[in-house]
Amino acid sequence: MRNRLASGVAAMILGGAVAIAAQAPAAGDASRVHDLLVLVESADRSAALEAATELERIGPSVAPALVETLKTNPRCQPQWVASGVLARLKLEAALVETTLLQIARGTCQPSSAADVRLLQDAAFAVIDRVRGISLMVELLRGSDQLARYRAAFAFDALTERLRPDHAHTIVATPEIVAATEAALPLLRGVAVSKANIQLRCLSYEALDQARRLPIDVLRARATTLLEGVKIDCDPAPAGSAPSGSAAGAAGSSGVSGTMKREALEQLIARLDSQPAGPTSQTSSALLAAGADVEPLLQKRLQHTDRCRGLALVAGILASRNAAAADVEAAFTRVLEGKCDGREPFDLQLAQRVAAAFMTRPEGIATMARLLAHRDVSVRRRAAEAFGTLYERLGSGEHAQPAAAVDPALLPAARAALEPLVAFATTERDQQARCLAVRALMHAQQATHDDLRAAAAAATAGRTLRCLASPNP
Repeated sequence: MRNRLASGVAAMILGGAVAIAAQAPAAGDASRVHDLLVLVESADRSAALEAATELERIGPSVAPALVETLKTNPRCQPQWVASGVLARLKLEAALVETTLLQIARGTCQPSSAADVRLLQDAAFAVIDRVRGISLMVELLRGSDQLARYRAAFAFDALTERLRPDHAHTIVATPEIVAATEAALPLLRGVAVSKANIQLRCLSYEALDQARRLPIDVLRARATTLLEGVKIDCDPAPAGSAPSGSAAGAAGSSGVSGTMKREALEQLIARLDSQPAGPTSQTSSALLAAGADVEPLLQKRLQHTDRCRGLALVAGILASRNAAAADVEAAFTRVLEGKCDGREPFDLQLAQRVAAAFMTRPEGIATMARLLAHRDVSVRRRAAEAFGTLYERLGSGEHAQPAAAVDPALLPAARAALEPLVAFATTERDQQARCLAVRALMHAQQATHDDLRAAAAAATAGRTLRCLASPNP
């Protein structure tokens, strides 16, 4: 789903944008536009893409609401999708470009691993203009490792897309050529530096592609810069160039061919013990890697006993829509605490996994079973996850609109009420009991009539005071 969202909206952005006057939305459309903008933030990537498509279908009248989203919502996915819709409608060109540059810089707030990839997609989207090339130069010179990866990938895309026969060719205007030429010495500097192998090889590949371009000034400059330079990179496998969207075609062209297997394995192994900040950088690099990384990620799931590594590696595979059975098994180990890791970041990751399980019926059933687990930390995790579920189905600040809720979740959510009530009235751990009571309070406020009625029936006559002693 993640790739579908990226490719769909990337096509909108790469289509260009020209500012034209926008009409005010009709009164009947205003509430629908609001609901669609809520869906744009959905963790369900398919729902977000469908919302973007419908916003585009409504037409120019959605522009004021989209502009307001860009100005007030700092999260990456709404920024990306709103920009894409405006671009497709050929509205607010200057604002769209500024927003994409800001996303590529990393100023939006990511809320998932998939959001981190949107930063890279934005870098691909702006590399066809002088301001985008200048930004990538700035990022590649900086100290933020994740931003340097983004820039190196974008330059690799640039020197590919400057070919006239490329499916998403960049027109070699004098300004683009001059900006690209100015960046080549920096790429050479990174290629011969002591930077990690990913950055060195991506920079080398961008230069190597430049010296094969039918643009005299770039070909000559790159050839001169590479004289006597030897970089230890594997050649790209034959036939490995991806197809599809411009973002996809640009994003996967180099990693699997330029990063050595040993370097990839070392990168994956680091996830076992890295803190949150560096972990996001490592995950981003692995998310952007070619298909050759997936067997290595799967292998790691069989060889690590660290909760952090299991959660992160499985999350990367899930974002790549790969190895579903292995991902499920790894996530289950993390949920049940059958791994090594009790630091705050490990527990935070485990809770995120629990919340993710609540997005599908079988996951809800799994979490209901974990309410009876012998480990109190697992029981707390399950109870808190039910709070997240029923809060989304309720009417509070974090509630999802009815249109965004998968109807298949409702029977599972109702079935979980009885074990949750039993847990809330008998669990001896006060923290776990309070989390369950909180979840049931959210269920009692559900916007879905059947769920609300079921919650009322399940809790009728039961004591739901988390500070009181449990029933014997």
